[in-house]
Amino acid sequence: MPGKRSLNASAIPSAKRERKAITLDIKLEVLRRFEVGEKLSQIAKALGLAVSTVATIRDNKEKIKANSQIATPLRASRLTRHRSAVMETMERLLHVWLEDQSQRNVPLSVTIIQEKAKSLFDDLQRERGASSQTEKFTASKGWFVRFKERHCLPHFKINSTAPGNKDIYPKALRSIIEEDNAPCHPVNLSDLSDNVRVEYLHDSTADSIQPMGQGIASAFKAHYVRRTFEHILEATDGEDTAMIREFWRNYSIMDAVDNIALAWEALRPATMNSVWKKIWPECVRFQSVSQTDNIAQLQQNIVTLAKNVAFEEVVEADVDQLLRSHEEDLSNTELMQLEQEPAEEESEDAPPALRQLTTGRLSAAFSHFEAGLQVLTSDGPNDDWKLKVSGAINDAINCYRELYNEKKRRSKQLS
Repeated sequence: MPGKRSLNASAIPSAKRERKAITLDIKLEVLRRFEVGEKLSQIAKALGLAVSTVATIRDNKEKIKANSQIATPLRASRLTRHRSAVMETMERLLHVWLEDQSQRNVPLSVTIIQEKAKSLFDDLQRERGASSQTEKFTASKGWFVRFKERHCLPHFKINSTAPGNKDIYPKALRSIIEEDNAPCHPVNLSDLSDNVRVEYLHDSTADSIQPMGQGIASAFKAHYVRRTFEHILEATDGEDTAMIREFWRNYSIMDAVDNIALAWEALRPATMNSVWKKIWPECVRFQSVSQTDNIAQLQQNIVTLAKNVAFEEVVEADVDQLLRSHEEDLSNTELMQLEQEPAEEESEDAPPALRQLTTGRLSAAFSHFEAGLQVLTSDGPNDDWKLKVSGAINDAINCYRELYNEKKRRSKQLS
């Protein structure tokens, strides 16, 4: 029977964790992004760095810039060429627009993205006045390739041609689109049952009669917004603006999922049944409109709740605009307004202060691990399990062992 594996330093692999080298190029890129107004979390995500690493680079700004000055002339000239603030802002807003298009499953082409980039750039130049008019931008394909690399956008599906216009397709394909009998439609669906007949519809026809287009999506959105305001009122009593702001900071994906579930449950059966009124009217059991969800009434409820949580200026038109906003494309003006909104204080993006682990607390933790392993290895039914678990735990806490040994070494040097 193999002996127990003791939890001590000799059992820990001596190999140190591999550390990622941060080159001068990367450090200068971090500082450049700070200068054009990007926040810690944005820079960290874009460059694949830890937020704490980005914060450290920011804090050592002067030292890094001094080091860049003593680089070779060729290197220094290459590193100090910066793109303009207009270009940086345009690409940042274009990235926001692309994320919005992706979330709404809007097909994109290189041409569409280039046109959007050019129009954003022109609008930003006009907004910033004559001082920015000297720079020229053509949104070339070379720029697009570099833009994708800078912003890590491999997940966007780019079509080679712009969608929505059948005239751009060859003549042979155009007839397939017009007849709507493309081979992607399974040919054997009509043969599956004698009681079912399958009909393929033009896209324009399908949009006007499909069940989800008969008001259920709008009703669901209204229920979700109402439930969210109810959630705010429950959590804050609607009196303290600071508490409401804190509520939004802590509003999580799980909160959203819970509110989505409650909103879906709130939909009336008549609303769910009425979605078939155009495509299959015979199955609609609820004939009275009063039995379905009244979106106008829901909007009034939302306004009342908004006023109860310190949003006194909200009117029904605002709620209607909010419910419709997710169906519309983000305009250049809206994107630029997002850029102008005051950013949260930088301290909110900064990582929390690291808790200090003393050698005493680390030693106590190791003792707890040792005690737990003793229980598992002495009473465990399988020797292979003992070795696997003991090895896994030793490997997992290796970083804390290294921290403990480092603290002990420093303590001896100071004594």
